[in-house]
Amino acid sequence: MQADSVQWELRSINHVMPWELRVLNFYFLLVLIFLLVRSAQLGWFFLRYRRSRADHQVGQVPGIVSAPGNELALASARGNSLKRAAVLTFLLSIAVSAEQLVKIMHFVVVNKMFYPAIFAGSCSEVLISFSVGAAICTVLYAAFWLFEGRLRPVTSRLEAKT
Repeated sequence: MQADSVQWELRSINHVMPWELRVLNFYFLLVLIFLLVRSAQLGWFFLRYRRSRADHQVGQVPGIVSAPGNELALASARGNSLKRAAVLTFLLSIAVSAEQLVKIMHFVVVNKMFYPAIFAGSCSEVLISFSVGAAICTVLYAAFWLFEGRLRPVTSRLEAKT
């Protein structure tokens, strides 16, 4: 019975991911690194703000509390860069996915043969890349709203003092 079964060799399947999807996946990696760097920068800002506020209450020389304009503007710009990166990632994911789906449909129309397995595999590859892009957008927006929510009280406190 085992001798009659079809044996699959993975080496016989030579599938190469299209270069557009490889570039998109590399872009996703860069965006995740960007998110980590921005999160570290904003986390460091909030840590310094908390420390300088505590020092200011004790009577020591204030850090961010005395000159909040540049630090706060820089932190706000860093938070907004996460939002812009999310929008860019979403648009890039849509563009690359649509372009890949057009290529798949063109292949089906030109060959005038519909292979369900090839079609399903190709579409799933494109949709997986799109869903990863949507997940990265969700994480970027969540980080933006988290940092924006933490920046509002700081902004309101510093504006009330001036």
